[in-house]
Amino acid sequence: MQPWADDLARLAKDSNVFCKLSGLATEAGPEWQMNDLRPWVEHICDSFGPSRVMWGSDWPVIEMTTPYQRWRTITERFLYQYSLADQDEILCDTAVRFYGLK
Repeated sequence: MQPWADDLARLAKDSNVFCKLSGLATEAGPEWQMNDLRPWVEHICDSFGPSRVMWGSDWPVIEMTTPYQRWRTITERFLYQYSLADQDEILCDTAVRFYGLK
């Protein structure tokens, strides 16, 4: 994980770079557990902050390894440590701003 983590932290220093929290469960394979993804999710959120992280469903590809609802539920468990405003940023508001949906 270290070279990837270092590269990601370097990218996060550029305030114009955003990160989508997507594809982790698919890449982890069919036997993944929540704690397998924890270091990746935490590093992404810590590096970019809620205002530059957007959640991605990875649907329909996610269905190859786990049901969409499991990925959504696990993500909500990861984000429980954040304020409701920060959760809203990651789950919705960052994408709305990034893609100019409002």
